[in-house]
Amino acid sequence: MSLLPCVRPEAATGLVAQVYERFPAKAGIPAPALLLSVSPDLLAGQGRFLAYYGAHERLDHHFLAMLRFLVATAMGFTPCERFNRKMLILMGMSEAELDCLSKEPSSAPLDEKHKALLLLALKSVTRPEAVNAEETQALRDMGWTDQDILDASFHGALLLGPAVLCRAFGVE
Repeated sequence: MSLLPCVRPEAATGLVAQVYERFPAKAGIPAPALLLSVSPDLLAGQGRFLAYYGAHERLDHHFLAMLRFLVATAMGFTPCERFNRKMLILMGMSEAELDCLSKEPSSAPLDEKHKALLLLALKSVTRPEAVNAEETQALRDMGWTDQDILDASFHGALLLGPAVLCRAFGVE
């Protein structure tokens, strides 16, 4: 039970409704968006991130959903794990593939270039002290820009604050 009155999708208006419209109806509204609906301006800020990543030239929806799924799984944030599992299933992944991915992130069905970025972005969130110069240089050598590296890592890190707050206020 939520300790704060989140805006349900059917009651959303204004900024909240605008951000909620960005989520596929079949996937529902993720817990962090529900929580941020308590503060429409914060939710709108999150909506700007959604717009930025939605138009990203080099990080597609599939890659980003996989990254969110892996971060949520690694951090034990079940609501985001469930949401991104739904998103990835809607994108064509099977339950078996997702189960394998959650146990072994290096099994991600991506080309080597995207897989390397995915694994570094995951590491930057789960074991930030372990990220090193050789790994970032290897990504550059594969054609990733420093902005791409930061954008992917930041996207994964965006789950952390809302995950903590969802736990604090009982939003699932």
